[in-house]
Amino acid sequence: MEESDRQERGAAGTPAADEKVISRAAADILSRLVIAYKSRLLYAPSHPAVRQAVSSLQEAITGALPLLGEISFRAEREGFAFRDHLLGKDKESLRQLASHIRSLNVRTITMVEGLSPEDVGALVELLVTPPEELDRFGGPEAFLLGRGAHGIRITESEAHRAEEPERPDAGEGTSGTPEDGSEARARTGRNREELEVPSAGEETAEEEVDDLLRLILDPEKLARALSELRDAQGNPLSGPELADAAYGFLKEAAAAAEHQYSLPREWLDRALAESILFLEMELRNRILSRRLIPGLRRESLCRRIMGRFSPQEMAGLLSYLLTSEPELIPSTESLLKDMGYGKREVREIVRNLQERLIELGELAPGMLLPLERFLQKEGGAAGGFLPTAQEIFRLSTTYDTSEVEELQRISETDIESTSYQETTPMLLDLLERGSELDNLDRVVNMLEDNFWGLTTVGQLGPAADILEEVAETLRRKDPVYEPFKAQLSNLLEEAADRELVHRAARLLSERRSDPEAFEDFKRYLATLGESGVAALMEALGKEERMSVRKFILDTLADICRDHLSLLSTYMQDDRWYLVRNIVTVMARIRSPETMPYLRLAMLHPHPKVKAEAVRALGLIGTREATDMIIRGLQDKDERTRILCIRWLGRHREKEATKHL
Repeated sequence: MEESDRQERGAAGTPAADEKVISRAAADILSRLVIAYKSRLLYAPSHPAVRQAVSSLQEAITGALPLLGEISFRAEREGFAFRDHLLGKDKESLRQLASHIRSLNVRTITMVEGLSPEDVGALVELLVTPPEELDRFGGPEAFLLGRGAHGIRITESEAHRAEEPERPDAGEGTSGTPEDGSEARARTGRNREELEVPSAGEETAEEEVDDLLRLILDPEKLARALSELRDAQGNPLSGPELADAAYGFLKEAAAAAEHQYSLPREWLDRALAESILFLEMELRNRILSRRLIPGLRRESLCRRIMGRFSPQEMAGLLSYLLTSEPELIPSTESLLKDMGYGKREVREIVRNLQERLIELGELAPGMLLPLERFLQKEGGAAGGFLPTAQEIFRLSTTYDTSEVEELQRISETDIESTSYQETTPMLLDLLERGSELDNLDRVVNMLEDNFWGLTTVGQLGPAADILEEVAETLRRKDPVYEPFKAQLSNLLEEAADRELVHRAARLLSERRSDPEAFEDFKRYLATLGESGVAALMEALGKEERMSVRKFILDTLADICRDHLSLLSTYMQDDRWYLVRNIVTVMARIRSPETMPYLRLAMLHPHPKVKAEAVRALGLIGTREATDMIIRGLQDKDERTRILCIRWLGRHREKEATKHL
């Protein structure tokens, strides 16, 4: 009877198991598999990061096997099929992993009871082994068997790479000229196999599109492929012909990838933009000047690619391009706007560009005047900053010690930041007296500029002052403010931008020893209400640095006591580590009002979430919290049970002895 029950669980999972819990457990395994795979790509198997990632993956699998029985994933185009679920459809990392697994000629991966750490390590090694090496082992299945992996079984795809029909010779099934790139071939891989771009309008073999996708996924490899394009006769291309063919290749690759994989445009465009960054300067400049810049107003792909560079990257690209194409300098502002950059980004790019061109020293100062005039017009001229102490020292060596110290202090003064802080109180006073002014529009515009300048340098105290006064202004019924309400409301909305809040958290985490700066950050977020808390929550989910996460947790613990319902919305998040951090915040708050949410956390499939929930319940210490810890003694996870015993012992809870 027990044997038949066990077999039934192996086929269909524990009868009482909640379907959502099962789905989350499976998704957690796949997420850890992604982390282990990427860690192994970067480091050797013995590296601590790889060992930790493999151990975490094995922990998730062995923890889920009693619940799920046999675990089997099938790699599909859009993610992983698990039972009746398609996992990873909305997660690019899982879609990429599924595509990579298919490229290895693997269709399904099955994990069974008795799986060992060595089995998991063998699976990760399989994922990082090139297909041609797997073929030398006799295929993926033989590779695992050769490593003694018996707890993981795989099913290979029916079509083996060695049995694929040969692709058409160069020129067959193509049209156009070398200048359009349609007859160009990218040579990639260790054995230099030819790779054609499949036409976006025709169905293609899955393996062929997978080859293309893998190439796009690796911008550095794509850049090498673009540099080695050949014509229809197999001759290497160079000069303008290579630049035109490279752009043609990118254009056809983008169309094919969108057609066959429905890739998000933002992700695809960024991948193509990164490949351009890896190109040699001469080829990159030719592609920019011959195709991407002239095509800004004609071809959407040009605008999409050019708009995916960060302001710093764009300043670097233009600094080398304008050195060889100085006639473009007067058009810099309009070109950046055509690329889709906003006013503040254009100003940042032009300022950085001017500094880089001065450093390169290859253009006469007079040729940079259009950039200088633009910055002066926008109030952001590079001349707004004092020279560095080193620059002053080069002019004279006659200063004594006290004078040198004073020069150093002056050289470190940020005139623009100081100006924002000094003028903000005056502008806020003028805004409050709006009905007395003839130029209220000027005051509003200057306040908006001050706000963005203050947030850029991390001065959130004055920025919070602006937001508080703006909010008060919007509540006033005075008709004099009516023309500006849309602009002021938009400022409040943009102040809660997730990237802005994340950047501010990083800046302020470096000044955590300054209590005033910490209070300013909390006041800034309090002004934004729930939108500010939500933005900080998203920053917590994305941030990789532990010190910044710690700072965010400290901030949330201080400001979320009145936003517990908002915190609870993240309890169902797919990112277990974010859920654990939410529970950490609740533990810091120590409020009985968190009990319903901690009850959910105790049912979470990940043991680290449950461990944090036990700690939170122990810190709250109410009768209800203690009862929940007692119920935790029945948890399937041994470490959770041990934690419950420890906390009950700390509370000297006699009632618990009945359950031990």
